Amino acid sequence: MDLLRRWGLSEKPFENTLDPRFFHASPGHAEAVARLELLAADGDMGFGLLTGEIGSGKTFAAAVFAGALDERLFVPVFLPGAAFGFESVMAQVNCALRREMPSGSSRSLYQRTVEFRRRFDSRVRRRRLHLVLVIDEAQEMSREDLSGLRALSNEGAGARSAMSIVLVGQPELRELARDFPALDTRVGLRYHLRCLGEGDVGPYLEHRMRAAGFVGERVFTADAVGVIARHSGGVPRKINRLAKLALYAAAGRGSGLVTEADAGSVAADLDHAAA
Repeated sequence: MDLLRRWGLSEKPFENTLDPRFFHASPGHAEAVARLELLAADGDMGFGLLTGEIGSGKTFAAAVFAGALDERLFVPVFLPGAAFGFESVMAQVNCALRREMPSGSSRSLYQRTVEFRRRFDSRVRRRRLHLVLVIDEAQEMSREDLSGLRALSNEGAGARSAMSIVLVGQPELRELARDFPALDTRVGLRYHLRCLGEGDVGPYLEHRMRAAGFVGERVFTADAVGVIARHSGGVPRKINRLAKLALYAAAGRGSGLVTEADAGSVAADLDHAAA
């Protein structure tokens, strides 16, 4: 079924993408980005924590924030995961600072730290820029990993702070930080991103459709939006899945409008599969 042709789209509207064109600035998501922008602009807040439930859009908000930073003032480094620990973080940061893809070369943590200091001084401090390091899935980090990040943040200290670190993760990240006072005392900003309210789901769906090229009046009826809102709980990842399947259901009927029945049948199938 060609969804693109049926609705005049240039690309699929409900994929799990970090393309900023598809970022819907709901009140909560806009606030998350604004808080992170404040942290970067202030420059002296140390660490920031952005938390949210799985699928809430916290990674998307953090990526949009990092991607929009003015590179005349900042050196943004967005790391999509921290599951391999602090050594992996150091390797990825060094690759970002030297603008290369990660290599398979084996280096000790000491060697990576020496390289970081050299590149941080030449690329960031000497140019009077500010490094903004954003680490996603930070709840996977161990206490030892967090200790390494705390030590790394010392490299940015001085008369003019040159580094901010944003940790992005699931709610348990807050407890992880609280259980490590040496890091927790350096957290200057905390924000917990909640899922979309019922009234935000319709604008979210419309934004994603229009970002994909739709130019008509509407695709999802009000009743269909209500079904998607209730069954997704406002979780963007779940909204995307329901909306995508509902589009296929409507196309299967030969309709250009997603109805309550389309959304309901998809929701019921997913509920049955999860049972």
